[in-house]
Amino acid sequence: MAQTVQMRDTKAADDAFQKVELGWLDHEFTTYGTAYYADDTMYYRVSNFSDKIYSFMDEEPVHDVYPANMMRYTERCPLPAGMKDEKNLDVKKNLARILQREYPKELFLLLHQITTELRDNSAYELLERERELIEGCFDSVRLDCFRELVKYSYKTLKLSAYAYHVFIKWIDREYKNLEDDFVSKQTSEGQIYAMLYLENGKECYIEDALREYIYEKKFQMEQNGVITTPLYRQIFWYDYQSSFREARVHYSNKLQQIIRENYLPQIQQIRSLKKDVSRCSVNLGTVVQDAAKNMGQKAGETLERYLYQWDVRR
Repeated sequence: MAQTVQMRDTKAADDAFQKVELGWLDHEFTTYGTAYYADDTMYYRVSNFSDKIYSFMDEEPVHDVYPANMMRYTERCPLPAGMKDEKNLDVKKNLARILQREYPKELFLLLHQITTELRDNSAYELLERERELIEGCFDSVRLDCFRELVKYSYKTLKLSAYAYHVFIKWIDREYKNLEDDFVSKQTSEGQIYAMLYLENGKECYIEDALREYIYEKKFQMEQNGVITTPLYRQIFWYDYQSSFREARVHYSNKLQQIIRENYLPQIQQIRSLKKDVSRCSVNLGTVVQDAAKNMGQKAGETLERYLYQWDVRR
């Protein structure tokens, strides 16, 4: 018996060695994806880069598209040389099938119904006051922040489509007035992504050079009802007179101040605007549990994240 086991082990080792000689190597394939509904059609977006999916999820609600929570899928297997691209495509297709199973069309129809019934224009006056404050200032930082506040208000269902487009057109015109502004640059460029969030009433700050890391934290927090600011991207420059670390510390302090002054108070005011949930024909008190029961846990979690974002679940 022992001799038989030894022979099997030897054969397995020989087979593995032969595969290596023939170019077979173990490869791990990880892909990320989300599902969404647009133009009466279900779509499944997949990528090898989580940042692309997170960015899509963050941006699409301003187009009245509400992507499902991101899913991560990994396969590990031995492959011969030259087969990586083909296998990578197979893994993406496998993830798309999982997305199709976990996120039914009914979830997105429900999301659309809730947004249609609950959207109001309660943030308009606040945004109009902000617009008047920055008009004629030719300040790109404040304009960037105002654009994100307008998008945030629309994504939280507190700005009408008409008002949103009016503000965006005004912002675009203001950007054109800044096209001739000169920005002093040094020899090397770096960047930071950052946001503030409120947890148990406490203000917290998080930053990283990798946008996907901040996005991951942002979506995790929003899933649990934590209020977060939009992401802010800070480009900074440095040269031989200052190190990367010194420049990053300087711009990091500046970045915190920008978010604290131009995002957080306004977002707190937007969040304080009460929404008339009685207009919604859906029972918002049980809708998450009902969705999880009828469509699956993943669908229920996606719906819950949006209800927190829309400030109708506390």
